[in-house]
Amino acid sequence: MGSKDGLLDLVLDEIIGEHQVPDPEPARWQEQIKEVARHQRRVSLRHPYVVRISIGRIPMGPKALQYSERVLAILRAAGLPPRLAVQGYLLLCSSRSSKAWSAGPRRCATGASLTRRPPRPAQCAAAAPG
Repeated sequence: MGSKDGLLDLVLDEIIGEHQVPDPEPARWQEQIKEVARHQRRVSLRHPYVVRISIGRIPMGPKALQYSERVLAILRAAGLPPRLAVQGYLLLCSSRSSKAWSAGPRRCATGASLTRRPPRPAQCAAAAPG
């Protein structure tokens, strides 16, 4: 790891690893993408800093790559050409980020809102029950 950026890359990969992506079923591809999006939202709400951590980073960890491949497999099984599948995947990712960032008020253990200007992680950690 060796640096703060390296640590944040590992954290992001672990969070992405929490996402559940089903095996492709061409007849159910639309429902499967909806399931992926709903699960992404749940993970993003559990980890309110994931959007801030991900800004400016290209997730290249093993869990992130596996996640990308599995979502792309669903889109490809639906018959989308590779370029359109990638565009759909990127749209899904950008939608997830914007919805997580603009979701309703969330608060950390300090009671501070995480909607607009989240407190620093150290503030939440210091207020968390020990």
